[in-house]
Amino acid sequence: MPDETNDWGHLGSAAAEREHRARALSDPGAYHGDIAARELHWFDGREWVTLSEDGEWRAALEHEPRHSSDWRPWTQALDASGAPFYRWFCGAQTNACFNEVDRHVLAGRGARTAIVFEGDRWDPSRNEGWGGPIQVRKITYRELLIETVRCAEALKSLGLQRGERIAFNLPNIPEQIFYTQAAKR
Repeated sequence: MPDETNDWGHLGSAAAEREHRARALSDPGAYHGDIAARELHWFDGREWVTLSEDGEWRAALEHEPRHSSDWRPWTQALDASGAPFYRWFCGAQTNACFNEVDRHVLAGRGARTAIVFEGDRWDPSRNEGWGGPIQVRKITYRELLIETVRCAEALKSLGLQRGERIAFNLPNIPEQIFYTQAAKR
């Protein structure tokens, strides 16, 4: 997870880029599986776990290891048997909303800015004549989580269930983001 103290995703040299590219091409499942294990939380049937820096699978709020370092939540990282229709992380369960919002709050980053929303209306006199948005709103991870849960409850009250399709027709407002995250939830 990128933050101020690491250089996640940055390759320091052309040689490092070539090495990563060669690994990704030779065994895409293992290469991307290693990244997914470190960077995402996966549901193991009872709790959300991720591969920690020490190589142990740990729950979001726990310090005790839950699984050995060679355990993976998927049975197969890449299933290419139906190419060109590939399947990634077969048998595993994760949630985009949890990985994008919840885990940051659980990790103590709730007060950090998650989204800087800028409205569509523009004021040409702002920013020393360069212009700037009239409305700017910084939304923290905690605020994003609260609003997402509220919107998820609203969708649930409409009788929507997992697997159903939802179409939103919202203008460029923060609620568009909240409802999109709620649908992922």
